[in-house]
Amino acid sequence: MYHVDTSGKIISSFVLPFYDDFWGWPFAFDGKYLWVCNNQKGQILKMDTSGNTLYSFYFDYTTSHIFSLACDGEYLWVLESEGHKISKIDTTGKLIDSMRTPGLNAQSITFYGEYLWVGDYLNIYKMDLSGNVVFVLYYPEGRYAALAHDGKYLWADVCTDNESRIYRLDADRQTGTYEHFRWAFHTGGFVDSSPAIGSDGTIYVGAIDGNVYALNPNSTVKWAFNIGVAIKASPAIGPDGTIYIQAGDDFYYALSPDGKEKWRFEVGGSVSTCLAIGKDGTVYATTYDIKLYALNPDGTVKWGLTGPEFTGLAIGADETLYGVTTGGYVYALTPEGNIKWRVLTGGRPEFPPAIGADGTIYVLEGFRDGSLYAISSCGWLKWRLPLKGQVYSAPVIGEDGTIYVGMNSPGNMLYAINPYGTEKWSIEIGPIKSTPAVGKDGTIFVGISDINDRIAARKPTGELKWFFFTGATIYSSPVIGVDGTVYVGSGDGNLYAIKTDCGGLAESSWPMYQQNPLHTGRVEAGPIPACSMCPAETLLGDDTEKLNSLRALRDNVLAKSVFGKKVIETYYSNADRVNLLLDNHPVIRETAKKALELAVLVMNKIIRHTEAF
Repeated sequence: MYHVDTSGKIISSFVLPFYDDFWGWPFAFDGKYLWVCNNQKGQILKMDTSGNTLYSFYFDYTTSHIFSLACDGEYLWVLESEGHKISKIDTTGKLIDSMRTPGLNAQSITFYGEYLWVGDYLNIYKMDLSGNVVFVLYYPEGRYAALAHDGKYLWADVCTDNESRIYRLDADRQTGTYEHFRWAFHTGGFVDSSPAIGSDGTIYVGAIDGNVYALNPNSTVKWAFNIGVAIKASPAIGPDGTIYIQAGDDFYYALSPDGKEKWRFEVGGSVSTCLAIGKDGTVYATTYDIKLYALNPDGTVKWGLTGPEFTGLAIGADETLYGVTTGGYVYALTPEGNIKWRVLTGGRPEFPPAIGADGTIYVLEGFRDGSLYAISSCGWLKWRLPLKGQVYSAPVIGEDGTIYVGMNSPGNMLYAINPYGTEKWSIEIGPIKSTPAVGKDGTIFVGISDINDRIAARKPTGELKWFFFTGATIYSSPVIGVDGTVYVGSGDGNLYAIKTDCGGLAESSWPMYQQNPLHTGRVEAGPIPACSMCPAETLLGDDTEKLNSLRALRDNVLAKSVFGKKVIETYYSNADRVNLLLDNHPVIRETAKKALELAVLVMNKIIRHTEAF
């Protein structure tokens, strides 16, 4: 063991009385004595600075070895390897207390003042002695650290693939992640769930450890409900405060605001991750056994629809239920479960749609053709914009109608798209695996998951404002509280509360995942937009028979061939211009109507004689 000065010069050294070439020698210094761990024997030795062993004791730890030791002058703090646990013991080895580590891969621990400092693969956490995280520091580089505090500075031994370097960190600085950190709540597993916020400010989130947590705005626990299986889905909150959640055990759960189970609904296969809640409290739920259910608030079935596998739901201002399916269709359903229309996209949308102020439904498809579709509330394709990359998120909308879309690799792009289907700007920022959120001041909060997992705050122009670093991949979609606090989960097991000056959630039709902090997936307010019909439907007026023939040709004949899809796309993508042309030229409109009526007659014959139909 070496004693060196701050320039790295060796002052003295001695040979330890044991050898361990695998686990190393965790040690702590209390200002006078060294405490050194012999992992091969589970033994902790008290030694003087000359290397003499004064006495030793055995510590009955519960995991394979000890990663690190710290001493507060009276007690020893032991960081165990696989149990993600910090144990407080006296100098004879007696266990006094224990707590969970704030990260899933904690490597080192040190003590100074009244706080513990814990380092994992990416962050350094400052904790009080009750286990509450006070703030988080992001490593300057590298993935592993040993820590020490000299009373003024924090020293971190950071390893990269090529070298090990020792950094001196000013732990009192207020910048970056440190500046925006409000609190971190550590669960017992990954937090892929996007948190929901109740009307009283309670934050609800699920975790891989099988718990649904209810937290106060200061991070204290109101209650935890254990389901017993991993929870990746996001909670949704009904009009009466009931919390609805899906788990990996074929059940939907309804929990009361005080954490009691109200009911559970069993389905015939693993549940999907999609919920939407109507204004009257109806819960729309999807499953992987190709069913869509409408449930009453008491858990009884209102109606069920068997057939398409729905993967995302959204509810319009008129309570129309919109759903996307693995077959590539976008459906519009009445609150009673009747099909109003369906449109076939060129891909396989997997995430919930967003709804614009004018009723336009925006659907993001990134597994086949990588496009954003805009579909009118009447069921015609307004435009399609090809994008780059796979999709693990849904679109959101700013107050000026700009649509923001995040893409995963290979594109790794954040797009801003005008409501009429042209690109406003795009920036390559890294893999995006969750849905962004838009603040009242226009700030876009987006999770980036690469070697430096982080939340990025960007201006409406795309310019970077700041980063907040988490400890692992971000599958959780950020939610914005009324005071502008951003809440997001991370693969490091933490739910983070991030301070911002965004002023709260944007007042747009769809500013975040599932529209609002309650996660109802429903347009909350605003007038019901009039249905904007495509030019052909406008020309045919109220002739239901011809309209049905036109739509049948589109959905059942043209949409089934590559050439037919091109015909649909070419016509409908220019529909706004066609409408404008027809409005300004009555003669052309009359001619077009006659041509269309003739075309519909031909369509009927094609439909009747097409085996595919």
